[in-house]
Amino acid sequence: MSNQSRVTVPVAHRSADALIREARRKTGWRVPAFVLRGNHYHLRLETAEVNLMAGMKWLQGAFTQRYNGRHRCFGYLFQGGYAAYHF
Repeated sequence: MSNQSRVTVPVAHRSADALIREARRKTGWRVPAFVLRGNHYHLRLETAEVNLMAGMKWLQGAFTQRYNGRHRCFGYLFQGGYAAYHF
């Protein structure tokens, strides 16, 4: 999974890790690896259920809401949808 932000997003690795752990609890995903870059991220995830779209909607929405609340911003943060690749 990957997605690009419309702005450079300085994100603390610890807060992103907590958000991904929460997504894992909600969805049952297995996330063996992820990487955060200045304006995008990559997730390596495995899901046994058909919940990728709902989980990504929650993950990106929660990230945006928390980022906007912390930085007193509003509006969308990511440009376009996420990209998913099957391995």
